[in-house]
Amino acid sequence: MMDDFDATFSTSTSTPCLGVRITRTEEQMSIMMQRFTAYVIEIDDFGRVCEVSHRYSDFETLHKALMMECPAVQLPPMPPKGADGTDAAVIAARKVDLEKVLKSMITNSEALMEKSLLLWKFLELGNPTVIASRFVMVPRARPTVFKTLSKLTDEKYKADVYRLGHPSVTDLLLEGLRELRRGEGSHWAAQSGGRLPLCQLVAGALGTSQAARDRLVDGGVIGLLLGVVQNEENALDDVRPALNVVVAREGERLPALVAQFLNRGGLVQLLDLVQRARCQEFVAKLLWLAWDAATRSAFAQPGSVGLKVLQTLLRSSTPSCSLLGAVLLAGMVAGGDFHDTHRSEALKMVHGTLDRPEAAKDPQFGKALLGGASSLARLAAMLEDVDLAPLVLGLLCAAKPPGAKLGQISGNLAALISNKGVPHSEQTRARAAELLLHIQGGEGEVSRSDGREVTSSAQVPKSSINDLLERCEGIAAHEESMEAALRSQLEEGIAKGLQALEPHAENVAQAKDVARQRLQDQRTSSGN
Repeated sequence: MMDDFDATFSTSTSTPCLGVRITRTEEQMSIMMQRFTAYVIEIDDFGRVCEVSHRYSDFETLHKALMMECPAVQLPPMPPKGADGTDAAVIAARKVDLEKVLKSMITNSEALMEKSLLLWKFLELGNPTVIASRFVMVPRARPTVFKTLSKLTDEKYKADVYRLGHPSVTDLLLEGLRELRRGEGSHWAAQSGGRLPLCQLVAGALGTSQAARDRLVDGGVIGLLLGVVQNEENALDDVRPALNVVVAREGERLPALVAQFLNRGGLVQLLDLVQRARCQEFVAKLLWLAWDAATRSAFAQPGSVGLKVLQTLLRSSTPSCSLLGAVLLAGMVAGGDFHDTHRSEALKMVHGTLDRPEAAKDPQFGKALLGGASSLARLAAMLEDVDLAPLVLGLLCAAKPPGAKLGQISGNLAALISNKGVPHSEQTRARAAELLLHIQGGEGEVSRSDGREVTSSAQVPKSSINDLLERCEGIAAHEESMEAALRSQLEEGIAKGLQALEPHAENVAQAKDVARQRLQDQRTSSGN
């Protein structure tokens, strides 16, 4: 029976990985200038179609060789040989019988596993198809074949890796993850040394196509991968590449996928994982990348498992992880996920961590903070909250992200400096000024009267803060004047365009009057 974390997903599939059919026949000429009939075989190789052609004698040779190499193999008999091979009726009958023989061969495990590769050479299929087909179609071969199959994830096999995204393969990979998580040593995926190649195969399959990712995600691959880490913390290094593919490829869909995972019992998994120091930062980064309303809603209930996850992150002994936990909680405050009383409690927890953002100077933290496509938008939303703005600005002042990246919220910073809307403290305005100067190419540092440099706006004397604000208010005013100038140019251009159209409008009106008069004249003439 599956536990709460397992997806209710069947590993059976109605889509075969390998298919053959004889689509037509062609008359060809041999090297000895003799005519013969070639049977054209269409091969479905994990969803991609190719063709090969063979004459009757080639089928006969293959049939005899397989019967000799594999005495236990049971195949339909070949169609009779003594007839005229160019007769239309004979060709039609042979076409049906030869297809039956061929279909029997590609579903026979003995023929598929035959060492000389007789069938594979006949079909002109290479090793990637051989290994992938044996993995899917011959269960007894999986314990050894799947490790070889993982080599398809190497760069040199990029033209062949598509096979990993076929439903017949993805279903088996989900099965393997479930069994690996259960720790059943008899299963092919749970054998010693099997975890890494299985995770490599999952990562490769996730990268093949959107359809493959959808099938794997719907099958619960996120929860299954994290479940493997629950079994053994050291598995994180093997699992991380596969999860990174989901993060990188899904983009805007990631929050919905993470929310789906959380609703399937993922919160309990995360609570278990964040108790382990090695997994805390990974969990925090994953949540931040997907931290929209749907994801946050699973964390907002008082006393819920979700809040326990965030509380554990806030208490992490890893400073950068603690900071990310505070940013996650700040996002909930800015998103209005708490009522007044709980908002105050959450703000107090955020203050307790973000008031000391020294760990944000680590470049890796800055990369995590601004790594997602929507990260800056989330931070900008926090800047609109008068209680959160100084804390988030202090965090950004410590992290000092690249100016080009931070420039996307320069308008938000200029608004803070100009005190538009809700008035902000001098500390908030000074920190916004420091960041705006950083974007404009300044260092964002000011000198104290004793000659020492400081980077924290909270330590800057009031006279220095005023100087800093004056400089940045000039930048903000400049941006506003540029915007006004562009608006004025646009309005002027529209006015000129309308003015230029006026003569044409008069001509159109005159032509309309002439046409109306001519129509009236014609009606009058017809009446007479």
